[in-house]
Amino acid sequence: MSKKKLKALVVIVEGQTDEDLFAAALRDHYEPKGIKIFQYRGDVFFKERHDKNIREKIRDFVKRELERQQISPVHVIGIVHIGDTDGTFIPDDHIIVNGEVSVTEKKRYSDTHILVVNDTQKGHMEERNRDKSENHRKMIQISKLTISNKDLPYAHFFMSSNTDHVVFNLRNLSLKEKDDLMKEYVETHNAAEIKALLEAHMDVCPAGVDPFEYTWGQIQLGINSLGRKTNTLLIYSFIDNLLGGADQVVVPNASATLVPEAAAPEVNTNYPSTLNS
Repeated sequence: MSKKKLKALVVIVEGQTDEDLFAAALRDHYEPKGIKIFQYRGDVFFKERHDKNIREKIRDFVKRELERQQISPVHVIGIVHIGDTDGTFIPDDHIIVNGEVSVTEKKRYSDTHILVVNDTQKGHMEERNRDKSENHRKMIQISKLTISNKDLPYAHFFMSSNTDHVVFNLRNLSLKEKDDLMKEYVETHNAAEIKALLEAHMDVCPAGVDPFEYTWGQIQLGINSLGRKTNTLLIYSFIDNLLGGADQVVVPNASATLVPEAAAPEVNTNYPSTLNS
C-alpha cells in the first residue's frame, strides 16, 4: 500500500493503550513520521473541569505539546481527538449502588449500569456524567482550534465505553492488563485488521445521512454509551479530506447536540462542504 504523506497530524488520546492502537491503525495508511500522538493521560472532558472551558483546555494542551516537541502550527494539517464515552450519557437511574463494588475500585461498568460503592460515589458519578456529557457535546460542535493565529481543523471521535471494551470486549481492566493486552494485539494484527474491527463496531448509517452526526446521535441515546461502539472509522475520511482525497468533509456540525433519550437522532443531511467553527 502506498502511504499518504503528512506534514503533521495531531492525534489526541487519553493514554498509552489508545496511542498503541491508533498508531498501529494508521501506520499503513499514512506516513508514520507525520502522525503526532499526544497523550492527555486522563480524561480531559472531566478532570480539572472548573479551571477553564473545555475548548480552551484542549487548545492549550495542544499548544503546549506542539511547543514541547518543537512543531510549528504552520506544519499541522489538523487535529483528531479520540475520547472514551464511559457511559456518560446514561440516565441517572442506571447508576446504582452495588455491594460487590469494593472501596478500592469505587465503580464498575456493566452492559446496562455503572455500579458504585456507595451513595457518595453515586452523586459523584452523576456529577461527572453531567459535566463530561456537556463537554463532549460542546466539542462535537467544534471544527477548528486556533493556535498561534492558525485555524487547525478539529474533529472529535469516540470509543465506547472505552478502547478496551471496543477491542477486547472487556471492561474494568487494570492499567497493566490493558497495556499487556494491547501490546500483544498490535503485534499480532495489521492495520487493515484494526480498521475492520473499528468498522464492525460502528453503527450502520442510513443512506443519505451524515455518519458523524448519526453516530454521535446514537451514542447519546439511552444506555448506548455503555455499549461496544465507536465512530473512529471516520478518522480515515477526515484525514483524507485534509489531504485533498475525499469528496465530503467529515467534521462536526453545530446541529450535533443533545439527543432526547426517547427520540431518534435528528440528522442534518445537508452537511457542510467546508470547515467552519
